[in-house]
Amino acid sequence: MSTTITVEGRAPALAALVAAIDRPEVRIDRDDEIDGVMAPGLYNFILGGISTRATEVTIGAGTIEVRIFSMASPDDVDLAMRIARGAASLCGAIAVDAEGLGEVAVADLATTFDRAWAEHQVASGLGVLRAFIADGRGPIALPGPRRDFTIGSRLLAELDAAGDPATTPARVLAAMRAVQWLRVRTAAVFLGTRSDGTKFTLAPWLGDEVVFPAVDYAAINDDSGAQPAVFLIEQRQLVALAGARWRPIDEQQGHLTAMGDDWAATVVAARALAVTIA
Repeated sequence: MSTTITVEGRAPALAALVAAIDRPEVRIDRDDEIDGVMAPGLYNFILGGISTRATEVTIGAGTIEVRIFSMASPDDVDLAMRIARGAASLCGAIAVDAEGLGEVAVADLATTFDRAWAEHQVASGLGVLRAFIADGRGPIALPGPRRDFTIGSRLLAELDAAGDPATTPARVLAAMRAVQWLRVRTAAVFLGTRSDGTKFTLAPWLGDEVVFPAVDYAAINDDSGAQPAVFLIEQRQLVALAGARWRPIDEQQGHLTAMGDDWAATVVAARALAVTIA
């Protein structure tokens, strides 16, 4: 689910667009320009420390498309409107094409896509997630500015129970934001293939502080000389071995603090739980 605002006109200079946005927290994943204007292709705009979803800006042949994703925070919707208004101003457009609404005057964007609209979209998006989870199609991963956010029946029940049901959408956004802006690196995810052709995922567990993602297995490197030097354990076993050093941050991912002097003993215990992938 998403909403796209299309501005017709020549691509602007990136610096000029950023100035028009006028939010100091804005961050962009690329700064490519050709002949002084934004290069064709996709740019991701985010608000550092604030965004729950990235805002996509696609520079096409005579168009600038601004895409708002489901579960974008009201701040992200405000960012998208600032981008659309700034792009329109820089290329001289007085109206834009809004998906589902048709032509909207640039002057009316702020009132058409206001905070009430943004909050309704979050509530609607959460309703879709809730239906999928109730239908057994969870957990669901939502891509974020820095990492995925996963939500399923356990986390949803916790957020529902934490207060007034009317404010559950706000609590979900807060949970998403906390996952995105935890200033800890995320372990890399690798995709493997079993002999029968089925896929599996793994991430390395090295004993340091890390956000451990939602994967099937943790790969452990044993530098004691024991063989094999690298072996796999199921993620649930990692959680048990880490104990109090594992803090769930969403449905499936966790913040692992450094194992320190306990790491060598943990590797020995983990080896007893090693699994073989055929």
